[in-house]
Amino acid sequence: MMIGDHWYRIAHWAGTAVVLVIGMLIAWPEPIAQLLVSADGWEIEGGFAPTQPNKNGVPRSLRDNSDARFWRSWTPDKGSQPGVLRSAPFHLGGVIGVPYNGFAGDPGLSTWLECVDSGARLPLATGRNNTVWSVVLMEPEPTWCDGLARVVAISETSANYVSIGTPYRVSSLSAFKQSPLAALWFVLASWALFAGIVVSVARRFAAALPSPTLCVLLLIGIGLIGYVQFFTFWSSVWLGRLTTFALLVFALQGLRKPTQQTVGVIPATTHAGLYLALRLWLLVAMAAMSIALMVDDGSGMWSANGRFAPAQWSSDNELPPHIGEMLVAGDASRADWMGTWHISDRPPLSYGWHATLRLLGNAITSRNDGRHLSYLYDWAGGIVLNTIWVPVVFLMLAFAGLRQRMAVATVLVCLATPFFLFNSTYIWPKLLSATFGLAAAALLIGLGSTTRLRSDRKGLIAAAALSALALLSHGGSVFGVLGALVLAPYYRGLPRTRDAALAAGVAISLLLPWVAWQHLVDPPGNALMKFAFAGTFGFGEEHIGVFDTIVRSYSSLGWHDWMLSKWHGIQTLVWGRPHGCWVDEGIVASSIGALRLNDFLYVLPSLHFLLAGFVPLFGRTRCWSEAVSRVPLKLVTFALVSLALSWLLAWDCHVNHHQAYQALAALHIGLVIALLHAGGWGKFALACSAGYVLIVWIISPLAQFPRLQPEAMVAAATAILALAVVAWRAHKLPTELTQ
Repeated sequence: MMIGDHWYRIAHWAGTAVVLVIGMLIAWPEPIAQLLVSADGWEIEGGFAPTQPNKNGVPRSLRDNSDARFWRSWTPDKGSQPGVLRSAPFHLGGVIGVPYNGFAGDPGLSTWLECVDSGARLPLATGRNNTVWSVVLMEPEPTWCDGLARVVAISETSANYVSIGTPYRVSSLSAFKQSPLAALWFVLASWALFAGIVVSVARRFAAALPSPTLCVLLLIGIGLIGYVQFFTFWSSVWLGRLTTFALLVFALQGLRKPTQQTVGVIPATTHAGLYLALRLWLLVAMAAMSIALMVDDGSGMWSANGRFAPAQWSSDNELPPHIGEMLVAGDASRADWMGTWHISDRPPLSYGWHATLRLLGNAITSRNDGRHLSYLYDWAGGIVLNTIWVPVVFLMLAFAGLRQRMAVATVLVCLATPFFLFNSTYIWPKLLSATFGLAAAALLIGLGSTTRLRSDRKGLIAAAALSALALLSHGGSVFGVLGALVLAPYYRGLPRTRDAALAAGVAISLLLPWVAWQHLVDPPGNALMKFAFAGTFGFGEEHIGVFDTIVRSYSSLGWHDWMLSKWHGIQTLVWGRPHGCWVDEGIVASSIGALRLNDFLYVLPSLHFLLAGFVPLFGRTRCWSEAVSRVPLKLVTFALVSLALSWLLAWDCHVNHHQAYQALAALHIGLVIALLHAGGWGKFALACSAGYVLIVWIISPLAQFPRLQPEAMVAAATAILALAVVAWRAHKLPTELTQ
């Protein structure tokens, strides 16, 4: 035991030293960009014209260098034009960087590194990044080109454009700062902020509160911090900096080694469960970041949009970090890049956390050559925020009576599903909303309790707060909130009128500041609500309210048309037949790509082997305990009721990303639990599901990208192996977390 402790301490201090060294390298000033092409070293044919990059996309020294040039195959008066752009030849050696913007990879648009002597070409960027600039890093093999090379951009279309800037020599330090290892350091730093806050609160209140109550309050607290931070930054950047500094100090207290006064403050059962939940969170976030970074298409954080193409979406994952950046800069007014959209069209909770994490990331990299690393810490922070479902699901299942090893296994199997994998790496706040909504539903339907609502005022109020936080993360969660409210009386009876009024007051008081901000600061903020219930965003008719828009839409819809619309909804949900709202964002180039697209869009078809879980769930399995059978059945019932309400009340859009995500999460979790307890055949079905994801979602997309990142592959394998070890050792935990 003494020998084990000795090696543990050595590993602990060695790991701490590595983390500190990496952090110091990230913070260390980097050399300025060394241009490889002079100002007049360009050959232009056709429609390429001078342009300027945005301030965060490229190194500051490059952007401000008078000899640097940036070209785009688009002009305000002519739009996108065909053309060819070639740089003057330059010597290779080491890592080179090429600024890029546009839609490379679309038909007729391409960018290349070309060997002048042999004519051999290596693709530069192959993914779009719309209006954002990024830097393509390349280090060709010495044998690839013996002589000079040049950068080539080709536009053969007027549909979209491509942009290229002056190539430059990248120092080893700058290359390291943009490596997967640096990105994982940002994941660790973001997670440490959350973990430190959680542990600090736990040390203060764990002795006085039951474990489930403490964990619910911690989740509510994390939501409230993000919500309050949005208004704090909006009202005053300096106040936002002050509150961020206070959060950092508070988190550092939690990360300190326990003192004599704090040892034993957290009860053993709470300590074991909470610390395991935090470790799972970190490892899953690391795995998600590593999987996302396995490929490099040169588009920066936009590579997340095409990582699993054609299962891709537009710029929804860019909005939280962009608005967080605006809040940190003190300008939260609607920007031109938003087009007809408003900040108020999407709820603010994630924006507050992104502003907090962006401020800390800016501070760490303040000595760097500009903000061209910001996409890495924005992405890392978003993944940590989105994977908060991991500790919440684990603790929720443990409190509901499942063995800890089974709860860990459920989390790991869920990660190996298209739904959780995609939404953990693509940082729109839907999984964040699902986390709050799922916790609220667990309280309302009594996932781990048979206490009547009449006797559970605190649980009812907590569920109201969590439901409000779900809505403040993503509006689509409304159908899951309604589903939980519909089922609550069936499972737990009606609450006291006074308690219900109090809970409603809590929810309204949380929602009211945001509603006021929508109407007073950035009206109207109802485009997505109009689309959900009336099938139109209402652009150009903002003066018409939601109710009038709904009435107008239904007044032109006959009974037969309404029934046909609902039938189309069933076809979309059950058989995966598109109707209504789907806009094709990607090109389906293979049958495996078509599978990924179906997994992204359709509820039941995306479940694949998990559908087998309905057999033991609704059959009679005598070996199941009451707790084991109750939990998955309640989760799946809640999911189906929520999906039915969405089908009934929503206009005509029934693809996955317009559903309540807590319902989709509950459906997956419930079916996974059912299969884990179904014996050998159930585990075989789960193995098939994991194998399907490995082939269709992990391995197959790799062939679409010009460059792979072996470091990220090793990191992903390491994180997954560590998760497997944690799952294997979970049976050593105390059997009860609810003490």
